[in-house]
Formats: sequence, structure tokens, C-alpha cells
Amino acid sequence: MCRLRLDTNIVDTVSASIDARAFKVFNGKVVAYDATSGMFLNIDIDTTTNDFSINFPCTSFSSTGSNFSNMPVVTDSAYLLFKNNKILSYNKSNECRVVSTDVTINATLPDSYINSQAGVAVIGNYAYFSGYSNSTGLQKLYRTDGASMERVSNTNPGADDVSWLPAGATAIDGYVYFGSRNSSGHAKLYRFNPIRNSVEQISNINSNNNDFDLTWGCTGVYPSFVKLSGNIYFNAFSNWGSCSSDLYRLEGALPAS
Repeated sequence: MCRLRLDTNIVDTVSASIDARAFKVFNGKVVAYDATSGMFLNIDIDTTTNDFSINFPCTSFSSTGSNFSNMPVVTDSAYLLFKNNKILSYNKSNECRVVSTDVTINATLPDSYINSQAGVAVIGNYAYFSGYSNSTGLQKLYRTDGASMERVSNTNPGADDVSWLPAGATAIDGYVYFGSRNSSGHAKLYRFNPIRNSVEQISNINSNNNDFDLTWGCTGVYPSFVKLSGNIYFNAFSNWGSCSSDLYRLEGALPAS
């Protein structure tokens, strides 16, 4: 039998400016971000006595500002917060940092994306997402472990691979599946293999046009993926221009190796 208890001491002590969805378990502690102070905090709870202590591990770090994601991403190495011009991380060494001053979530990204973290895939230490490089002005698939930033895709050299839309990045069996443009500018299904550090194209349903919509021209018919009974199902256009997607499946997909 489970017992549910509201710990009013914790509720009263923790700043009311913290969205409840920001609390995540990371590195054996409950971690959150206080948008008012611009600081990370963690809560140590003694499961025997129910005593707790609230700590601000990065006293020299301050990045005050609202509109950070209400849905932080937790990887094996970091607790990550996304903002339209900044990505913050808190790691296992109690270090807080701005991950990159170049690659960020695109400034034109709507709040609904920032607040839902749609299209951010996590495998091990890394979070994969559509990132915008201020230095190149291009949108590609990137990954971060909270300390470094690395470009994953370059399927459309010299131009955007993805748009500010989520690109559907989804982790399945060790791969990251996502929608991206090929060298002809057509949106196709790709997957990234972290073990081999390689990207391969999976779909070519419309050989001379898009399989997905990455510009929201068809009210956001961008790719989404799910695995069921050993097959991977995804939505795509059977006929580009109809703005109507059909369900496809990728049969016999094996785990990344």
C-alpha cells in the first residue's frame, strides 16, 4: 500500500517561482531551477527520517530569467534547461554553466516548444535537439552532454537540415530518429547511430519531394515515431502537396550496434 503525503515544510521553503514540472531526480537528488534567483537548487531527503535540506550548489552562478523550459531534460550526465537563446546545465560535480554561446534553441522558437521539450531525444549522457548556430546561421541536429556541444547532422551541406520545428528527434533502441533535409532540400527520415557516429537516410517515399513537412506549411505535419512489436511506425506523406500524412512502418529494425 502506498502512502501519499504533502510535505508542507518543503512546499513552504522552496520558492513559489519554481514550476512543479521543473523538479527532476538527478544524481540521487531532487533538482530544480529557480527562475527568480537564476540559480539551480537540489533537495537532499533522508528517506528514514524524512528530514530534508535545500542547497544552492552553484553560488557563483546566476542566470536570472524566465521562459526556461518547464520540462527540463535529464541525461546520465546533466540536468538541462532550454531557453530560446541559452542552454543551461547542472552536472554531477555540482557545476552549473551555460553550455554554448553559439548553438542554442532558435530565437524564433515558440514558447510551446520550449515548455514541452518536444523533439528532444536522450541517449546516455546526451540530449539531441534541433539547434541553431549563431555563427553559421544554420539549423542542424546537435547533441550536448551538458559540458560540450556537437553537431550530429549535416545532411544538407551549406543549408538548414532541420527548421526550428522539433524535427521529431526520438530515441529508439539506441538510435536517434529524426526528420532532416537531404542535399536536394527534401525532408526525409534519418537516424543517427551514436556507436558508429554515423547518419543514414531511412525513407525516400517521395523521391523528388518531401516525405515530411518541416516548415509548418501543412500545419505542422512533422515526423513522429513509435516502436511496437519490433517495428517502428512513423507518419509521412504518400503524396507531397496533399497535406495529409499516412502511417508507415520500418520493419525488423535492430538495436544500434
